[in-house]
Order: sequence, then structure tokens, then C-alpha cells
Amino acid sequence: MVKINELNELHTQRELAGKVFSATELDNETYHRGPGVSSTTLKEFRKSAAHVYSFQNEPQKEKKCFEFGSLVHDAVLLPEIFNDIYQTDEFAIAKCKSDSKKPRATTIYKDAVSNWKLTNPMGQIVSSYDMRLARGIKDAVLNHDTASILLSDGIPEQAIFWTDEETGLLCKCKPDYLGEYLVDLKTTSSIDDEDFAISAYKFGYHISMGFYVMGIEAVLKKEVSPILIAVETESPFGVKVFPFGQDELMHGKMLARHFLNQYKKCLDTNNWPNYTPVARELKFPPWAWKKEERWMKK
Repeated sequence: MVKINELNELHTQRELAGKVFSATELDNETYHRGPGVSSTTLKEFRKSAAHVYSFQNEPQKEKKCFEFGSLVHDAVLLPEIFNDIYQTDEFAIAKCKSDSKKPRATTIYKDAVSNWKLTNPMGQIVSSYDMRLARGIKDAVLNHDTASILLSDGIPEQAIFWTDEETGLLCKCKPDYLGEYLVDLKTTSSIDDEDFAISAYKFGYHISMGFYVMGIEAVLKKEVSPILIAVETESPFGVKVFPFGQDELMHGKMLARHFLNQYKKCLDTNNWPNYTPVARELKFPPWAWKKEERWMKK
């Protein structure tokens, strides 16, 4: 397993660009801590350059939804190492008094978890509830006719590093699954076509996919078609497959390029401006009015 100091040394020696690491060679934490501009960083430019600077230079508390997303990704994409990483907290709860209303808030529980992590530094503790959900989602995805085929002929969670020719910046990406297609697995509250389209735009999936395509073309010299597998996080865990439209991918690549250029400018000038101070009239997006029209017809 590549350590963070080794990754940094490769970067210092200008030997990191062009490297591809498997999930068993480079763990997720080291990948995120390591050098390189990611799509997650670039998407902060949708807020402001100041948010990009804060994201990279200040501690970020991982949101529970992202922690659950990682659990699901590993359950579906990395089953061979999943059981070595994740452990339910039942063993810690069992040590608490049976009449404890909030066992996870007790010192006994926290000590049990801390002791477990001392002997399992790469491990993750999850609730039994989240584990059941993750396994239900895994079964739903792998039993879906199209999704199961898409996840049968490639490599999961490869970390790809490259130098962007236009800016000279070291970039990195970690596609969920790369084979004949570029596949990203997304958990969501609803796979209704319109609901998921709104969610996909909100979270900038088109920017991520456009950025991934740039990296794959630069390092692996191959063209791939991006596809999202969306799965609902509540039973019965509905699954849908969404190939990316050409316009959506084109706009994603354009924004990724624009944000890379912005990043380079901010680095060169050491200027990371916040939101504009100018007052702006509140305006709802067009889809809001269309949704209200449908409500009025009910």
C-alpha cells in the first residue's frame, strides 16, 4: 500500500503524473490527502475561489451522507476487501448496560470503539442499520440486469494522476468503475427522472464526469462513454441507469476546463476572492415554475 510520504515524494520528483494505482495499492484516505487537483476541489468554484482555498487548507468534517456513500461504494465495488474494512458496532453496544437509552454516547461504547481502531487502523465502524442498507443496495444493484453487466468487465476505484497540459497543474481522479464504459455509482433519495436530473446537476456530476474523461484520455489514451448507476437508499432500493447526454458531458468538460484555469490564476496571484458583494434579486429557476404548474393541475 502506497503511503502519503511516498506519494508526495513521487510528486516532488515529478514522477506521479501518468501513474495509475489500484484500490489495493492506494487507499481512499491517502488519495484524498495526497497532491493533485480533483473534481471535488474544482466544484467548489461554483461557490467561490475562497471556498476552494478553504476546502484545500482547512480541516473538513466528512458529512454522514458521504460516509454512507463510501460504505455503499465499497460494498458494491470492492466486495473482496469490504469485510476487512467495515465492522458493525454491535460488539461495542453489547458492552453497554442493557437499559442504556443512548449506548453510543457512553464512555464504555467510545472506549470499545477506540480500542478496536487501535488494532484496525484502516477499519471503519458503522451501525448495523447502515450495514443492512448497504447490503440491500448492493443486492439491488448487482441483481439489476443492466447495472450488473456494466460492473462486470472493468476495474473499480483506480486512482489516475496526470498533468494538465494547458495549466501545468497536477490533476487526479478516481472513477468508480472503468471498463468499456466509465461508470459512477450514485446513491439518491429518488430515481425519478426529473428528481435525479436535478440532483445530478446540484452535485455537479457532469463536471466530475467531464474531468474524469479528461484524465482517462490523458493517461490511458482511450475514449469512454460515461454512465451513472443511480440507486435509492431506502427499500426497495430502486435502480436506474442513466447514460450521459452529449450536451451534459460537453458542458461538464467546459466547466472543468474553466475551473482549472481559474485555479491556476488564483495560484499565480495568490488571490482567492469570495462571493461578489453586489446584492442580487432572488429568482427561482425555470424548473420551479414548471413543477408548480404540474401541482396546479392535480
